[in-house]
Amino acid sequence: MPVLMKPAVRKGKSMTSTLFAPTHRIRIKADKDAENPRLNFEQTANVITVDNREYIDIDEDFGPLADQWSELRSRHNACEAMRIFERYARMIHGAVVLLEYPSPDGSRAIWYAMPEALNLAYAPEGREAYGMQILEAERAEYRTWARGEAVGYVIEHMTMWVSPDLDDIRTSWEVVESCWGFFDLEFAQEEGQRALDALTPESVEGAAEVDEADEGTPDPRVAQVPEEVWMAVVSGPGHLKNVVAATRATDPDWDVSTLIGEVVMTVVETMRAIEAREPR
Repeated sequence: MPVLMKPAVRKGKSMTSTLFAPTHRIRIKADKDAENPRLNFEQTANVITVDNREYIDIDEDFGPLADQWSELRSRHNACEAMRIFERYARMIHGAVVLLEYPSPDGSRAIWYAMPEALNLAYAPEGREAYGMQILEAERAEYRTWARGEAVGYVIEHMTMWVSPDLDDIRTSWEVVESCWGFFDLEFAQEEGQRALDALTPESVEGAAEVDEADEGTPDPRVAQVPEEVWMAVVSGPGHLKNVVAATRATDPDWDVSTLIGEVVMTVVETMRAIEAREPR
């Protein structure tokens, strides 16, 4: 159960609302404005787009072996030129080469990395294996972008607002932090979780401040009430069945009336404190 915080007061025309029991969530959303990774990041691979008459070139610059490819392409058909280029780049220049034959759509391409572009200090498995990992990773990033599957994470802060007479409860989600341009869903989730774990109540914009006297000390009643029960109680008297169900599902030994009394008293005391601070 979240720590009860000192209420943040917002004044409006019809009601004064109280912020309490904040929670956060992570949402993974599509990044429709993601930039082409081939243009925005330092790339190890060079890419030759074989069917460049039908498709947009993956790289505008075909790299240091562009002239050799142009010569081969003028003398041989595409498939033969690709096989010759692979052997030539490997044997003469020590490059790592990955031939791409996408199916059913997409352009054939040659992904290659020159030995001087590979940081072999990070290649205990050997130059060839390490180079292939780099090529496959950069190719995966580009494919994700080309399919429109780039993502970002959004951390949102849930705000629950209660009217002074407790007859109106509203919730909303407000963006706290976001980061975009991920080409790997799992990595985006991991980074989002790290960002969420790093958040503290003081770092969340708009979050209520913690009383100095009670900093780090949860309200003794609220700390005992499971979140499911708390949410059911503050939803109003009409949700009594939900309170009973939530209580029994959490711990059958809990006394329902005691839980309701604890939550209601917490809310009432909070409202009284707010009213006492407001100018008459």
